[in-house]
Amino acid sequence: MRTHGWTRTVNDLAKTVELACSDCHRIITVSSGNLGWCLKSDEEVKGKSKKDVVNFSFSKKNGREPSDVEHKAHAKELKDDIVRVKPKNPECPVCPGSHLSSDWQGYVVVLNPSRSEIASILNIDRAGNYALKVNMR
Repeated sequence: MRTHGWTRTVNDLAKTVELACSDCHRIITVSSGNLGWCLKSDEEVKGKSKKDVVNFSFSKKNGREPSDVEHKAHAKELKDDIVRVKPKNPECPVCPGSHLSSDWQGYVVVLNPSRSEIASILNIDRAGNYALKVNMR
């Protein structure tokens, strides 16, 4: 979404956590924490706070920043339309349904699995980032 000359995405609003798949050991980056707020009617309008969402929505509609009176009126209008952004359920793209763990050790980056000795030892057949050891809790 383009607003006020900058682009804002969910990744700009949240912290990320790296989880490792228990089956293939692939490392997946997942957004966590406060993902911000958005409009139910227009999920492109996102912000870190409800105030940001009201300002972005007003600017998108009118092409300018709202005054204090306009902000209050627009906020009242959008009161039931503003919702918290929900994180997607994280899953491994290679083996969906397997458990993801935050308790892992070691880091291997495989660029070309067919030419990599480490990839053949670890039975890795796809390029990506992998954990050497994944602990299950």
